[in-house]
Amino acid sequence: MIFSILMIAFHVVATAATPCKSGQYLMANKCRRCLMGSYCPDGIQQIPCAPGNYTDTYEQSKCRICPPGHFNIKPGSTNCSRAQLGQYAPVNNNLSQPCSPGTYADKPAQQICRICRPGTYSTQPGAQKCIRCQLGYFCPDPANLPQPCSAGFYGDLYEQTRCRKCPKGYYTIHPTATYCTKCPIGHSCSDPAVSPKPCPIGFYTALFAQTSCRQCQAGWTTTIPGQSVCTNMKPEIG
Repeated sequence: MIFSILMIAFHVVATAATPCKSGQYLMANKCRRCLMGSYCPDGIQQIPCAPGNYTDTYEQSKCRICPPGHFNIKPGSTNCSRAQLGQYAPVNNNLSQPCSPGTYADKPAQQICRICRPGTYSTQPGAQKCIRCQLGYFCPDPANLPQPCSAGFYGDLYEQTRCRKCPKGYYTIHPTATYCTKCPIGHSCSDPAVSPKPCPIGFYTALFAQTSCRQCQAGWTTTIPGQSVCTNMKPEIG
């Protein structure tokens, strides 16, 4: 009689301690299937999936990691949300992150943000596209605003990473120039960032875009600055 009672007690204890199969958990001495959003690794307990993980079916022994470009922020999730435009979501991440300045995301569900191509920029976090550098400006850093071309330089094309220097005999005296002006006749332009200088008396230029003035030949001169021709100093014999 005593032996029979001991055997029954042993059977009850053994049954209660026996875990359920993988993907199930033990509750009130009964095996129950693991719910969506949770996993049951040992047949005894049910554990909610951590943020960045999920299960979308019953009786799972482990959670699945959110795919690249997707995320979730709550424990026990049954799915993952895709990162929106201007954001990215690294692998196994519980939050989507805005793209930093100089980068962008023009499609949803991105794992990383793309770097702005040379000559374009984005200065605000969460950019969905990059802005191209305008005429008269240059963009050496995609994370900063465009910089104006300084005097003596110009930008005649979009998306430039540097400005071009005016050629010899040309000039610009204001920032953001889109072209250079050629030096007028009777003037010289030795410095492309300075206004043309009129040729002094006794000197001239007969052509445009000159960096220096030419001296009049002997017996010839100019009467006022900025002349394009020299005048004979000898009086005409009538």
